[in-house]
Amino acid sequence: MKRPVIVMAVVVSLLVACTSSPTRLAEAPSAGATSSTSSTAPSEAPSSGTTGATSSPAPPAGRIVFDQIVPIDADGPTVAYLVNADGADEHRLPVHGWAWGPVWSPDGTQLVMNTSHGPTIVDVLGSSTRLVRSAANGVGFGGGSGCIWSPDGKRLLCQATDQGTRDGLYSVRSSDGGGLARLTVSPNHDIGTPSGECSGGDEAADYSPDGTRFVFLRTRCSTGPRSSGGEIGALYVESAEGTGPHRITPWGDPDTHEIGRASWSPDGHEILFGGNCTLYLVHPDGSGLHTIPLDACAFASNWSPDERWIVFSLNQPEGSPDLYASSPDGTNLTQITHTSKAKETMPDWGPATAQ
Repeated sequence: MKRPVIVMAVVVSLLVACTSSPTRLAEAPSAGATSSTSSTAPSEAPSSGTTGATSSPAPPAGRIVFDQIVPIDADGPTVAYLVNADGADEHRLPVHGWAWGPVWSPDGTQLVMNTSHGPTIVDVLGSSTRLVRSAANGVGFGGGSGCIWSPDGKRLLCQATDQGTRDGLYSVRSSDGGGLARLTVSPNHDIGTPSGECSGGDEAADYSPDGTRFVFLRTRCSTGPRSSGGEIGALYVESAEGTGPHRITPWGDPDTHEIGRASWSPDGHEILFGGNCTLYLVHPDGSGLHTIPLDACAFASNWSPDERWIVFSLNQPEGSPDLYASSPDGTNLTQITHTSKAKETMPDWGPATAQ
């Protein structure tokens, strides 16, 4: 997602594109790219190094935050929700106005999300909120995927956009927004034309579990009269110090209008992402790119903390996108939400309780 004003248009485009036959639900589970510039199609079968269980994992546990996009809402079209991984206790988070892209803090006590006021840290119980502000050089954060937490919770990786040469990704302290450090210099910028906007730039996606690297989406635009149609993206991995960026997917595999972000597996071996109604896994060095077989339009994915499950939006032809979980190989498909008049996307899977 690049701007809140285009969220509804993006979802409509996904609904139109996804015309696959309905996905077949499995029975309830029991307890318990290279850096080449070529566009070689990824394998459909998981590689031998695929992360996660392949059958009968323990039932989903923990809590999932997500966006709910509604046709009409007094506070705006996008609001943040929380639900247990088993589908129970779904409720709206106590944030007024627009809110989207919530991400759990590592200890499970806070969320950082985009709001109509800018990136905001929210206590899960709603007892406090505060804006994320840079303390140096007047760099403003917002748009796109917003901010993400470092694994130790001490830093946030945030996107600056619409600021010309300042566009890119920055790290700041989560406590006060200080300690500004620029990590990427985006070579691409937003382009506005009579036919629409193309949002070039870098978007934060996820840190590696050990905090030494992060993955991000880099988007570039065409310069023609229909630049919005020429938007294309690729995933990059870079050190947490801002050095050694390298591309790990072909340009065009990650969907820049996907309303989701890439997700690093808890064991550090694979990165999960979506594009063109398809979910993919790839190793951090760009090898082993392959699709996850699902029979309907899937997008906006995230790992469970125990890496036995992935959660994603699934658009069945007969309804609006709901949240589903499955094993990382696409088996054990389980529906989490059942909302007929809203679209649910941008899930982030957190712990069952605060640590």
